[in-house]
Amino acid sequence: MGSKALLFLWPLIAGFWPVFASDPLQDVFPLEARGNIMFQADAARFRGPDGPIVEVAISVPRDSLLAENDSARLSVEIEPLDRRKRSLGRFRTEVRLPPAASREDGGFPVSRGWLRLFPRWVEGTVGLRVRVEDLDRSKRGLVDQLRDKRLDGELAGRIVPEGEPAVPGRLSDLLFAWGPSATVDADVARGGLSGVRTRLEPNPYRYYGLFQPFLTVYWERYPGEGKEAGALVETRRVLHLPDLLEVAAERETLAVSAEATWMLRRYDLSGLRGGAYSMEVTLHRLDGAGEPLAQATGAFQVVWDERSWMRSQAEFLDIARVILPSPEFERFEKLDRGAQETFFLDLWNSRAPSESGAINSLERVFEERRAHADLFFRGQRTGMLSDRGRVFIRLGPADEVRAELNPHDGNLLWGAIPEEMAADDETGDGASSRLTKRRSRFDNRAYEVWEYATRGDPLLPEYITPGQKLGLKFIFVDELGTGDYTLVYTNAPGTLQ
Repeated sequence: MGSKALLFLWPLIAGFWPVFASDPLQDVFPLEARGNIMFQADAARFRGPDGPIVEVAISVPRDSLLAENDSARLSVEIEPLDRRKRSLGRFRTEVRLPPAASREDGGFPVSRGWLRLFPRWVEGTVGLRVRVEDLDRSKRGLVDQLRDKRLDGELAGRIVPEGEPAVPGRLSDLLFAWGPSATVDADVARGGLSGVRTRLEPNPYRYYGLFQPFLTVYWERYPGEGKEAGALVETRRVLHLPDLLEVAAERETLAVSAEATWMLRRYDLSGLRGGAYSMEVTLHRLDGAGEPLAQATGAFQVVWDERSWMRSQAEFLDIARVILPSPEFERFEKLDRGAQETFFLDLWNSRAPSESGAINSLERVFEERRAHADLFFRGQRTGMLSDRGRVFIRLGPADEVRAELNPHDGNLLWGAIPEEMAADDETGDGASSRLTKRRSRFDNRAYEVWEYATRGDPLLPEYITPGQKLGLKFIFVDELGTGDYTLVYTNAPGTLQ
């Protein structure tokens, strides 16, 4: 098959190819899945009588499922991975999604179902791959329906930190909880440590702030090898990331115990700025000699904007991808969720200052344009992410739109595009002109020409460079006949392409 044929088929191939990270052990929990069901998962290791125990907490957004409340049937598959990213087996179960607590009852602000699973630990495990499938709902595509493919989502990440043993030492991993139940301190002996853990409602998002201003963290301490005398010292710190500024600290002397013990701590976060933080627990000898006996750390997010709680990480990145020029988006993508929220708040307020608590006027313009794009430019993906949607959101409505749904004669693409380019005194040496040269006299695909008499109404001033010529033009073509219009020509600066 020739290179031209491959280029033509690539959009079709890409539409069906699953997109997952090339290295499943590159990311660490908590993670958000990709696919049709964008669930969230967290995992923590504990030490049991017979070796390591792993607990996986999953939050499933109900609006991505067909059924409501207790009628939703899901298949959950957890696959342990070794250091070479090879599968060590599969743990699969079918569950019914339990009803979620309402916000009024102290539940998560968005209607989500919570699952807790305890897959069997396999020696050599370094990471986990988690897949959730909706057993009540098929995918939309014809091929998928013929094959009875269900809506699903998948994620994979590392659970054993680089260079650390798989079995927890003196401290377990940190378990981030939504809040302790009323019975967490009652009858601890019943069920042992696992009984204590099950009384906690997990928080696989690790979000705190607006709807839950108290950080709740649980961990376990295990006895060391051989006999120990005296006492140990445990320090607990909350640090702001990435500068490691200490915002809370405790120090406690502990009696050495021959049995495993547990600890549950709560911290008031109401005075902290949105952003990323880390909880750090360190176990020392009483005299402070030598290296720490054990340390457990875990990052969490403080989020104060309501919309940040309601949006998935993928949606958050989609918004940034549409609004921000490429260099800024690359920097934004590397930020944690709390810092991304702060970035957006600063972005809106620095360009259109608003009173505290009021809806920012510039953000309101964005939301209005986004709603219009999602309504009128939707194709195989949301309208906001289409080429027309991106231009509309950034520049507002064009002064003139010429739409050719079934062009013929002199309006066919092979002649119309060169004429539009010639009107702009363009040389025709760009990528758009090469696309035009390949068009035949029989190419009657639909297209639109958008013209802005001046510079439009830029959402952000960064879109237009100083000295930019007046009059912007964009040509979009429905290359595949699916309603997805691709930008094939523009005289706009690179920040708008």
